[in-house]
Amino acid sequence: MKLPLYVAEGAGRCPVPPPSAIITPTISSDQRTFHGQFTGPVGSIGIIEATTNLVNWAAIQTNAPFYGSGSIDDLINNTNRFYRMRIIP
Repeated sequence: MKLPLYVAEGAGRCPVPPPSAIITPTISSDQRTFHGQFTGPVGSIGIIEATTNLVNWAAIQTNAPFYGSGSIDDLINNTNRFYRMRIIP
């Protein structure tokens, strides 16, 4: 697997990769609630999104300003649901 290479452009400028976020998922013992613990850069905006098809994403929670960590609880209603967190610096 090749990783992206960030090369200096022009007079000392270097593109910076976008900030990243990590979501640590757990499911409740009755398997009815998704719980996500997330971390990311302090001072940014964190937007939690969900989808059932990996194409159409909907914001289900926005954290602004973001203080570095947070959590989300979402009821599971018998559908496959995927989650991600977008960071806006």
